[in-house]
Amino acid sequence: LTVYAIFTTDVVIDVSGYFTPASSSTSGRLVPVTPNRILDTRTSNTPLVAGQERRLSVAGKPGIDAGARVVALNLTVDSPSAAGWLVAYPCGQPTNGSTVTFAAGEAVANLTLVELAGGDVCIRASVRTSLIVDTYGWSAGNGQLDVQAPTRLLDTRILSQWPAGMAASGATLTLRVAGRGGVPNDADSAWITVTAADPASEGFVTMWPCDQPFPTASTLNTWPNTMRSNLALVKLSQDAGTTCLRYTSTNGTRTNLV
Repeated sequence: LTVYAIFTTDVVIDVSGYFTPASSSTSGRLVPVTPNRILDTRTSNTPLVAGQERRLSVAGKPGIDAGARVVALNLTVDSPSAAGWLVAYPCGQPTNGSTVTFAAGEAVANLTLVELAGGDVCIRASVRTSLIVDTYGWSAGNGQLDVQAPTRLLDTRILSQWPAGMAASGATLTLRVAGRGGVPNDADSAWITVTAADPASEGFVTMWPCDQPFPTASTLNTWPNTMRSNLALVKLSQDAGTTCLRYTSTNGTRTNLV
């Protein structure tokens, strides 16, 4: 692993899992590739228009097999016109989920796994914004890795769905994942995008299997009044198929979690 930055900064790296070598590229496992840029609307002068779907060809691009059914993409939003969100999904499968959340004028990135439709992925943003898309891997989609359009499992802002409301600093929130939103009851792990909405403090969110001790690791870092998202590969508890979430803030304030 090599990490490169354009200026001096501290870096914290947490390992969450690993893949063993696949016997072939068609085994259905995720095949990592050297990052490759397939879209930069800043250079093409074709920013995303608010609410308008953008269809992007992915299969067959450098490093991505023409028969790929699933791809790992890093999506970077740059200079959005207002605060909002962006979502990537299989074309023809609209979703209420989100992949990247951001404030006006920010540059924010997030990794996602997306199932392809006819070799393409569809992307939609709530506001006008520039977008950069880099590929990081692919899968034939016929093995142990299953991907679908994002499905929302939790939104603490909606009291009718989550009466406990905002997540308290230091408190543990237990979320059932297996058997919900298309995830099978016997799922061992899940790819989950977690969003901290409107935190009032610096802090961090940690996700881990509920049958394991709280780890010294973070899934997402927060800043005051800034919405942030991150994708995590989370092992689920063996007994109940749950993941635990804990928000820790520097001043004890709460935040909403999505």
